[in-house]
Amino acid sequence: MVAVNGHGGDAQQVMSAHEVVWYGESAARRILVVLALDIGHRAEWDWPPTHDAIVGSGYSTSDWEEDGERAFSVRRAIDYLQTVPNVRADRIFMSGLSMGGEVTAITAGLDPRIKMSIPAGYSPDMYVMDIFGNHPCYQWFRADIHEYVDVSDYLALTAPRLLLVQTGATDTIFSPLGFPGDKQVVRRARAAYGADVAQIVHYLHHQGHEFHIGDIHPSDPSFPQDIRATSKTGPSFSGDQSWQTDGTTFQRSPTLYHLMNETLL
Repeated sequence: MVAVNGHGGDAQQVMSAHEVVWYGESAARRILVVLALDIGHRAEWDWPPTHDAIVGSGYSTSDWEEDGERAFSVRRAIDYLQTVPNVRADRIFMSGLSMGGEVTAITAGLDPRIKMSIPAGYSPDMYVMDIFGNHPCYQWFRADIHEYVDVSDYLALTAPRLLLVQTGATDTIFSPLGFPGDKQVVRRARAAYGADVAQIVHYLHHQGHEFHIGDIHPSDPSFPQDIRATSKTGPSFSGDQSWQTDGTTFQRSPTLYHLMNETLL
């Protein structure tokens, strides 16, 4: 598994028993080989961790967009993973929360070596992010990103590989309305899966902007369990909008790791 951090986080954090971003540590405890990467910002954002921009020979400034650099870093990390003994090179997983989910969605769309991706807390509509005032590092400097892609396009590029999109029922980081916008974005991405629609799972968990695996919570066994997929994934009739705010779910898999094992069949 490649594990990447969100805004202000780092690789060490995802490999610790952190309350929110513990996915790297979780995978390692289940005997997966985990490569945790620092995913940061260019220095001009003054938001650590920082990384230098890629500046090609003969250029005075970078001709790369920042998310392109982030995805490039992960793809080079996968090159390395494929040389490590005992790594299943044909079973690479990737996960990240928030900005880490953003990088996960983009990289998985670009790199078919990632057999399953788990973007958590990141399936927003970019126009909503614009209005809501989220950090603008998802935008492009050399063009208007809205003329080319949206988050649903990143997710759609993963088809037909296994994709688990995580949304917290009380998460309002990217929209004051919470999960309804995420359901819209996943619905658009789902169209790319066609007959393989079972390979895209929208996991709606009961908490907020954090990572879940659906297993028993060690400090409170009463917490809801299972990977719970959204029941209503689109309108039932012309003009139906109620499906967007419908939070009903069904058990898709007992845990994230059970779902990951589907890629081994």
